[in-house]
Amino acid sequence: MIKTNKGEKDATFIFAILVLGTWFMPLIIMITLILGIIECIKRLIKKEKIRKTITQVMTKILCEVLAMIIGYYLLTYEKAKPSDLYREMKIHHDSENLIGLSKEVVIELLGKPAYEDTYRKNQKEYTYHAGSIRKEKLFGYTTDSYDIIIYFDEEDNVEGTSIQQCT
Repeated sequence: MIKTNKGEKDATFIFAILVLGTWFMPLIIMITLILGIIECIKRLIKKEKIRKTITQVMTKILCEVLAMIIGYYLLTYEKAKPSDLYREMKIHHDSENLIGLSKEVVIELLGKPAYEDTYRKNQKEYTYHAGSIRKEKLFGYTTDSYDIIIYFDEEDNVEGTSIQQCT
């Protein structure tokens, strides 16, 4: 069991409250506004029966709107988890550290390509599997796979790279 002190627990709790507050701030503001509108309407209407009816209708509307907003948050929640291989290939692509390297050095660094093709006039391109991104949703997950394509110039040096989702 990992021991933590009280200060760490308090900081974690405060951080969690801040994150949840930030996510649900539009919802909290909307609820406050609707409750304020209900109170104003109740004060303007003098007859008790009409006031009760309007309050009930507004409360039902508030509950329906809340259910729609919470449902939207639950259905659109998505957390992306890239694989280690994807992170590594993304670093190679974003940092452009492969540009200028020869074919031999690329093969030494990344291994034998999954596919080798020719584009333009005698210019090669190597395709490597670049990992995947697992997109977790509230009910299940999907996984998207990616390839990194390395383009070579006429002298067989890396000219550029691109990462593409596999279809």
